[in-house]
Amino acid sequence: GEPINPDNPNGPKWPDGTDKNSLTQTITRTVNYYDKQTGAVVAKQVTEQVTYNRTAIVDKVTGQIIGYSTTNGDTVDQTDGNKAWVATNNDTSWAAVTSPDLSSEGYTAPDKAVVAQTTVNPGDENASVDVYYNHVVVPVNPSNPETPG
Repeated sequence: GEPINPDNPNGPKWPDGTDKNSLTQTITRTVNYYDKQTGAVVAKQVTEQVTYNRTAIVDKVTGQIIGYSTTNGDTVDQTDGNKAWVATNNDTSWAAVTSPDLSSEGYTAPDKAVVAQTTVNPGDENASVDVYYNHVVVPVNPSNPETPG
């Protein structure tokens, strides 16, 4: 058979369920770091992705999907498309992310020291996690006023 090439209008047509969106999904977690008082961004956001792919096996005569290969081969070993997803590099989780230490910039410890490692399953929604930093409160001593440097 001839390979399916979406750029060749005269070649075999992509059957339903074989477009990129049907065979690939990327689930993203974004971690944002904010100043709790002002809402300002205080550190570069961290973006993590898990990508799942599945390989559809198409009947060359009918053009219908007859099943899926979980081994990237051309033999059907899974007929349930929901179970045919394989994570890229077998990486099925967002890694734990340690929040940056911003004490040198006058912030206290963040409300989340670590954003936990999270397992991601096919079909999961993208996620967003916000981490907040408070300002270090400098005590004021009215009996001994000093000019801040």
